[in-house]
Formats: sequence, structure tokens, C-alpha cells
Amino acid sequence: MSNRLKISPRPVLLACVAVAAAMLAGCGDTPYLTIIGTAAKGDAVVGGAVSVSCVRGIGDAVSDGQGGFVVIVTNGEGPCLLKLTPIGGVPMYSFTTGTGSQVTANITPMTNLLVSYLSNVPGAAAATPEDWFKLPAVQSLLTVPAAVDQRVVGDFLPLLKSLTTQGGQTLTLNSADFLRTPFTPGPSVSPTDAALLALRNANVVTSTGVPTPAAQSALVTGASDDTPVPPTTTGTGGG
Repeated sequence: MSNRLKISPRPVLLACVAVAAAMLAGCGDTPYLTIIGTAAKGDAVVGGAVSVSCVRGIGDAVSDGQGGFVVIVTNGEGPCLLKLTPIGGVPMYSFTTGTGSQVTANITPMTNLLVSYLSNVPGAAAATPEDWFKLPAVQSLLTVPAAVDQRVVGDFLPLLKSLTTQGGQTLTLNSADFLRTPFTPGPSVSPTDAALLALRNANVVTSTGVPTPAAQSALVTGASDDTPVPPTTTGTGGG
């Protein structure tokens, strides 16, 4: 048996991305927005098409063998809406928060549930994720990570915990880390992926990662009681 040290490809990928982003930043004054994330639904989504539409700029990528993806948006400015289309599957959504030049945004059934939830909150209601993201009030909200976290911890996660409990499962997440913290898919090592498995086993999401009809109904009802998103006149259309 070989004693050679095995190095996970994910840290190497992130290091390469950081170097590439730094090199791009040095090429004149053109700004670049780098989005790093993982696409998973209880296991890695391999070969999924990732498309990104930002307050300014668009981009795309394909998820790798561990579900990882990197999107570099020329002249990019966040926040951004992310769409994942698995091979032969149903699209899932996510978003970035803040306005940094390098951000992490995972795309999972959990982030897809969050987009469904937020797009039914008073003051930010829309028929599709794309229409939701284009609302100036939504883009203003996503600019402030702390404001998003407050809604996630105070309203979204308690609702999901109730739904998973009804389905005989336990959801232990207490923060918005699932949205923007890097992870490697695998329930035995990743709290985020363990949560995704619990959601599936509790029949909150289907095997394709989208909400079940009962869960979607609960999301709409729960969101209707959330604090309205304040109106704003700032922001531009996505893309």
C-alpha cells in the first residue's frame, strides 16, 4: 500500500483560481468578478451547466467531478443570480451576497428552497427567480449579507426544521453557511450535504432537488408572514 500523501483537488483548484484572478486583475483596469461554488443535491452534480446573471455582467461554467465550478465575469458586479441545469435534470437556483470581487455561492436544493422562499416575501414577490432577482428591492437586500442572514436564521431555517421534523428527520443548521461556505459533497464529512440528505428523506425536496408540492405550499405560506422587503429605487436589471 502506498504511503504517498493524497491531496484533495479542491484546495488546489481554489489556489489556481486565486492566482488566475490576481493575474486578470493586473491586466489593465478591467474589473473581474470571480464566483466559486459547489453544485450538489446530496451528491455532486457533475457536468451541470451553471449560468450567472449579475447586477452587471453574465457568465457561465460547467461543474466538475466534485460538483465544483468557477465563473469569472468580465466587468462583473454583484450580487448575482445563479442557475444550475443538471444533465437531463430540473434547474436549481442560488445567489451571491455582497459586492466583493471574489465570492462563494453554492447551488443546492437548500439554496433553491431559499430562492423559492424569498421570492414569496412581501415586497419581493415574483413569478420566477429571474423576475425576482431583477427587482431593485431584492438587489438591494442581497447587497447586505447580514440582512440576508437575518432572514435565513430568523424565518427560513425554522420553517425548514419544522418541515423536516414532520418528515421524521432532523435539520441541525443554524446559519447561512450552506449558501456561501465551500464544501465537498459527502454526507459523512459535510454538514451541508447531510442537511440535503435530510431534506430528501423528509420529502421536502424531490430527487431532482426541487421542492415537493407540500413543501412549496408551506414556503409560500411561511414567506407571507415574513417582514416585508423595503422598497428601493436603486439597482439595475440583471445581466
